[in-house]
Amino acid sequence: MPIVQKRTVLEHLTRDELISIADAFDVHVPDRRSKEKLVDAVAASKGATLAAFLPSYSRDCRWPRRSAGI
Repeated sequence: MPIVQKRTVLEHLTRDELISIADAFDVHVPDRRSKEKLVDAVAASKGATLAAFLPSYSRDCRWPRRSAGI
């Protein structure tokens, strides 16, 4: 199975989803209006790993489950 890059996953998320992840992991984003800047900041974060935020998403739904805290 190929390894999925964090940036590839992040590029498929919406701006609002990226803001939620940035907030949950205290990621500083210089310009939160730009999806590209959000992807760059979250991708560079060592704390916001795929293993840390992907479990909050269900397989069939793009939105985080409410109980996940994101």
